[in-house]
Amino acid sequence: MATNDSRGIVITEGEFLYAGVIPTKITIVGHNYDLYYAMAQEDGYLEPNEEPTPLGQDGLLYRIEPSQSGLFQTMDAAKAWADEQPWGPVRWGEPP
Repeated sequence: MATNDSRGIVITEGEFLYAGVIPTKITIVGHNYDLYYAMAQEDGYLEPNEEPTPLGQDGLLYRIEPSQSGLFQTMDAAKAWADEQPWGPVRWGEPP
């Protein structure tokens, strides 16, 4: 699976209760580049001297779907962010 495309690779999935009652799927996706930097660069929206987010120790950056989470250098940081959201905590499953 390619991690250098906009889809990335699914690392793990979980579920939270939307509005406290509706089971809702959440996914952590890994990329081997800063997806948001690349999109801004392509669209001409980079700030002067803006640099991409450095990859984590495992060579990936993680984001949460669906959300506006930003990027995380570790999967643990991505999970912690999701668990702290008003719709959290997330019940995390095993990798698909």
